[in-house]
Amino acid sequence: MAQGSEDPMSFQPGPDFWSALYNAIKANKPSEEPTEQNPLENFDRFTSRRQRRKNRRERSANERRTQKSQNNQRSQNARLLDQPPREPYWEKEPIEWTEKDVSDWTEDLNLPKGAKDFARKAFQLHRISGDILVSLHEHHLHEMCFQVVGIRLTILNAIKDLRKESHDPDYVDWDEDYDIDEDDIDVDEELFED
Repeated sequence: MAQGSEDPMSFQPGPDFWSALYNAIKANKPSEEPTEQNPLENFDRFTSRRQRRKNRRERSANERRTQKSQNNQRSQNARLLDQPPREPYWEKEPIEWTEKDVSDWTEDLNLPKGAKDFARKAFQLHRISGDILVSLHEHHLHEMCFQVVGIRLTILNAIKDLRKESHDPDYVDWDEDYDIDEDDIDVDEELFED
């Protein structure tokens, strides 16, 4: 081989080569400070600025939600303090019950948990108060989507017990058998003559 032509594959770098390469890389390394010439650093700065704005907006929205929640809690507590304590439903006549009393009554029924929840929601949806509750019959419950016969009959039996407990003088239990004395019935005989 000629003196000036070395095989590039046979080149063996020495220690001076490696130190020169290290110094060249170190000298060309970008600086730590952001410069206007590096568009990626400007983009990163813009992104972080955008992220900071987003974080500020989220933080202020969370603070507003927290403030609103605290205000609602304060107003609810003030309303509760202004109201006299509510009399439990079992101390009132069933015909005087409110919708809330009927809802409490459904919680005490001998029903499975899911059926209690459904009954409570159905009575609330249909705005059933005590005076309406004692007048409900099976077809009413069926119209209110009580499809399971056992649940329907359990509620009807509980309503029947309420009717008996009710001291309403006009209440008549039409489900019971009555002995009717024919002498007590006023019948106009002329209607039945041919």
